[in-house]
Amino acid sequence: MGNDNFTIAFQLHTMGYSVIPSGAGENGKHPLVSWAQYQEQAPDDDDLDAWEAELHPQLWGIVTNEDVAVIDANGTDTRSELETELGNPHVITPRGGGHWYINTTGHPFPTKTGVLQGIDVRGEGGFVNISGRSALGEYKILTLPSPDTLIPWEKVPERLLSALTSRKPLTGSGEFIREGNRNERLTSVAGSLRNQGLDQPAIEASLLIINDKRCQPPLPENEIKKIATSISRYPTASSGNKKSRYTLPKDRETATKHNKTTTENTTTEAVFQRDIEEWISRTNGAWFTNDELDRDLGYLSPNQKKKRGIAIERLASKGIVQRHPNDNKRTRKVTTDVRRIDFKAAGKRTPLDIGLPFDIQKLVHIYPGNIIVLAGAANTGKTAFMLNVIRLNMHFFPVFYWSSEMGKDELALRLERFPGIGLGEWNFEAWERTRDFADVIVPDAINIIDYYEFAGGEAFYQISEGFRAIWEKLGTGIALVAIQKARNRQTGRGGDFGLEKPRLYLSMDTGKLRIIKGKNCAIPGSNPDGLTIEFKLTDGCNFIITREWYRPQE
Repeated sequence: MGNDNFTIAFQLHTMGYSVIPSGAGENGKHPLVSWAQYQEQAPDDDDLDAWEAELHPQLWGIVTNEDVAVIDANGTDTRSELETELGNPHVITPRGGGHWYINTTGHPFPTKTGVLQGIDVRGEGGFVNISGRSALGEYKILTLPSPDTLIPWEKVPERLLSALTSRKPLTGSGEFIREGNRNERLTSVAGSLRNQGLDQPAIEASLLIINDKRCQPPLPENEIKKIATSISRYPTASSGNKKSRYTLPKDRETATKHNKTTTENTTTEAVFQRDIEEWISRTNGAWFTNDELDRDLGYLSPNQKKKRGIAIERLASKGIVQRHPNDNKRTRKVTTDVRRIDFKAAGKRTPLDIGLPFDIQKLVHIYPGNIIVLAGAANTGKTAFMLNVIRLNMHFFPVFYWSSEMGKDELALRLERFPGIGLGEWNFEAWERTRDFADVIVPDAINIIDYYEFAGGEAFYQISEGFRAIWEKLGTGIALVAIQKARNRQTGRGGDFGLEKPRLYLSMDTGKLRIIKGKNCAIPGSNPDGLTIEFKLTDGCNFIITREWYRPQE
């Protein structure tokens, strides 16, 4: 069950959701990690791998935001009622309720409990469990909330929209706040207080009173402080929309300043549109995220982010930008730059006469300009594979080895283990490098990258752009790139995004190597994808085949 849940969690992660492990608290339905930071930025591949390895969570959840909200029906009766309006939920909750995932881009929902009888909403700054089991039971996914299955905002019942926007007493009618709803209810209260202009100390003081009088049992005081601190980071509802009081100007200079200010206020939408278009014009066609744009242009408030969403939708309708088909937080500039392929001048299509371990070149042809990726779990033989490629080809091609983790002493020790060759007989150049490999690629040579690390701030899906940048520098050469992967996963860091550019993609686990993608098959009529070979690695350099190429299902 744990591995299945992790697979689902990682799939949701690749769609752009902020996925974190859950299972804390008496009912086992609260996050296992501090999740304030993941309201602003989704975790990366390494975070998920580390959580799975260290925490072994039985439950995973999603941090909701301004683009995706969840309507939560508590109990079977409320679920049945909502099913007549929204259809089947995406998820059945342990007590028979349901979760409907809503696309709220441009129409952000707040996180609010008790919106209607038996109905809560998890929106900005909210959290909801999705896959696994809590102490109350299992969360059953009926439909994975992919971008294609999100419910459009327009289909949300009017009664629910009205309830979300209506003003209610901050603390309800005096009923007690039971365990399981305390964090959500107090967060909602804090949000309302913040919208009224209260600062962190005032919010904290109010929450402490409500916690003491209304929560059964009360939350620890440090939890109250965390809620107040987190909510106070947000701008107040009136911070960007205040109407200033003024008297008639007494002189020409004051009148000029007043008229200029009034004009600027009335053109806010045009300014947003202009600034966003200028920012996008400076991109190179790579996918960018809403967070990247907001950070660069200083958009912090929900109102600013809403206007940003509207501006991007306008550009998309004009064909200036494209929204990502699987991630509604990602966009790219549509570019028309092309490079003509003179296929008539290609001549005879001859693959490179290179050698690869296990004679892989007899299964998949490698051509000039190709990228080969080796995705391997830790300590499974990635570096041994790379060094064997050097030995097989160093007398026929110039070879450059870019290492991100070995110094001269360790590399020398690894090379000395190879039988029949002295250290001075190795014929290649080795360099230390940890990032931006495209900047140092040597054209018309074999470039071996051991291994590809994500640059600071680089999102996992950007690996495809990194591979493309390498490809553009290769000329008639090739690149062999090692990347890390979790054990027993088919693909490495970056998931399927890393499959786009390589012509050969290999996956390595302990004693086993599989061809995930072999684009140019060497044997007519055959498909190398899925072929697997088993081996034993000795002395950190010798691959001994224990089972020849086969297909696992055979």
